Amino acid sequence: MVRQHIEPALGKHPLVRLSPQHIQAFLHDKLRSGLSAKMVRHLHATLRGSLNVAMRWGLIVRNVASLTSPPRLQTKEIHPMGQDEVRVFLETIKGDRLEVLFLVALSLGLRRGELLGLRWQDVDF
Repeated sequence: MVRQHIEPALGKHPLVRLSPQHIQAFLHDKLRSGLSAKMVRHLHATLRGSLNVAMRWGLIVRNVASLTSPPRLQTKEIHPMGQDEVRVFLETIKGDRLEVLFLVALSLGLRRGELLGLRWQDVDF
């Protein structure tokens, strides 16, 4: 995040001259460039944490990132599959090497990260 996003945009500003306006403009630019609000919030948190360290080390007197507002997260409405969609999905995955994984996901409502983190020792028959 630092190398790809923060440093190219803000690296030209000396730490002591960095202002809340620089940070806010950076956040808005990242949103406009197509990054998600969640990713921009991560960038803001990384920047805020880094500036907190710089403040503890005496390199700056205030953390200008904590004076800015990260973008709000937008909640997305969940649309579960209907019976017809589930039927089509089950027919489509037949014979796929990940068929069992898809069946577990569908049956238990697990998310991708939960599925990919499963191990045989986690299964309690």
